Amino acid sequence: MLTGLACAVAFRARFYNIGAEGQLYLGALAAVAIGGLHDGTGFDLPIPVLFGGMMLAAALAGALLLLIPALLKTRLGVDEVVTTLLGNFIVLLFVSMMLDGPMKDPMAMGWPQSVALNGDLELGKLIERTRAHTGLLWAGGLALGLWLLNRYTVFGFQMRAVGANAHASRFLGLPVNRVMLGTAMLSGALAGLAGAIEVAGRTGYVTLDMSPGYGYTGVVVAMLSGLHPLGVILASIFVAGMLVGADSMSRAIAVPNYIADVIVATSLLAMLVATLFAHSSAFWVAVLRLATPLILGTLGVLLCERAGVLNLGIEGIMAAGAFTGWLVGYLGAPLYVGVLAAALAGAVFGLLHAVLTVPLGLSQHVSGLGVTLLATSLSYFAYRVTCPSVNTPPTITPRP
Repeated sequence: MLTGLACAVAFRARFYNIGAEGQLYLGALAAVAIGGLHDGTGFDLPIPVLFGGMMLAAALAGALLLLIPALLKTRLGVDEVVTTLLGNFIVLLFVSMMLDGPMKDPMAMGWPQSVALNGDLELGKLIERTRAHTGLLWAGGLALGLWLLNRYTVFGFQMRAVGANAHASRFLGLPVNRVMLGTAMLSGALAGLAGAIEVAGRTGYVTLDMSPGYGYTGVVVAMLSGLHPLGVILASIFVAGMLVGADSMSRAIAVPNYIADVIVATSLLAMLVATLFAHSSAFWVAVLRLATPLILGTLGVLLCERAGVLNLGIEGIMAAGAFTGWLVGYLGAPLYVGVLAAALAGAVFGLLHAVLTVPLGLSQHVSGLGVTLLATSLSYFAYRVTCPSVNTPPTITPRP
């Protein structure tokens, strides 16, 4: 979520930060440099002061790292995509050097690993016996703060203006270079904080495989959110769900967990194509029209799954409900009567599936497929009886 916020902030001002991965690692290293148990003790400071210093050091490390590409862009016009991307490799090599040198844990048995973080600086658990920690609250609070910054502050307005049209902003007297530098430092600080929170909340030390690509995933999250800070929360949950679900599926049925990357990448490309039609009312009407049956059908399956019943007959039940609603409207009934009739038809076939599987104990898979075949066949048969010589169903306009 934090790397998504970092990318969303930068992208909003048309500063394309692809270096969140490196900023995350440098922030994590800075956090351990302040809060680590160096020589077995660490700094002799009060825990609140040490915790604040650790987070501040991580934020500054990320901000100063991104300041270099920002200066190259504003002063020399160097493409920030190239500099931030190459910066990732430089930072990873630097971190590798530090983990094999000054910050190496002497108890790591030769493994490149930093000294451990002071246990008192670790983030608390939100839910016991899980890996959910209070870093989630940090990320949510920062997302809300960034939304308020964008919405209600002068700097937020300047960021949006520069992102919309830098040349027009400069013509109007806005300090474009200063806004770009400030945005870059804010973005880098967020990515650096992501590294500190990852260390304090999950690992407790820095390793070269600490991040499975959180910085690059942040780019996807930012784009899926439409660069909206609050949208980052939803987009990050979606992407995280894909990754965790793919990992669980890989362990359960030996499906490669890289399928999650395919799904996430496909979602990103679909979202980018959708932005071409973002201002078309007809496009959104079509989206909502297609989404409505999918939402209702998914809710039906979800309810069955919650009750421990696998319902493979949902396709046939939807077809029977659609035909019943159409038939009632075709016969001249009001709209609400057609909706109630469709719901009743679905309930009847759902009850049939329930009776076959629960009291009688028949296979849920076979019963579901049988219900689908029965419902679709009955619907088609009834349609041919109602309209024997018509290939296309007549259009109806139900009375309100």
